[in-house]
Amino acid sequence: MELGYSEDFFAESDRFDLILVADVLYDRENLPLLDQFLSRGREALVADSRVRDFRHPLYRRLEMLEAFTLPDLAEPEEFRHVSLYHAQRDRASGHPAQAL
Repeated sequence: MELGYSEDFFAESDRFDLILVADVLYDRENLPLLDQFLSRGREALVADSRVRDFRHPLYRRLEMLEAFTLPDLAEPEEFRHVSLYHAQRDRASGHPAQAL
């Protein structure tokens, strides 16, 4: 397995197998980024504590986790509840697969 990163994510084409995303949905205006993740990778895992249950048709919530920062930044309790979402493109067509 090789771990890579991008200095300019939006300049990338379909390059990644899995895209890991955290804390980008702090504002609902960032929700269009969810489509961008799947246009550049086959799968996306999104962890977020700010926008609750964003209900994107391609993403499903896997679970709600308890989390904190290291060092502990004493964030409010509400931001220690992190939702983990997953989306995957249809392997045959290359198009995003509908979440079940």
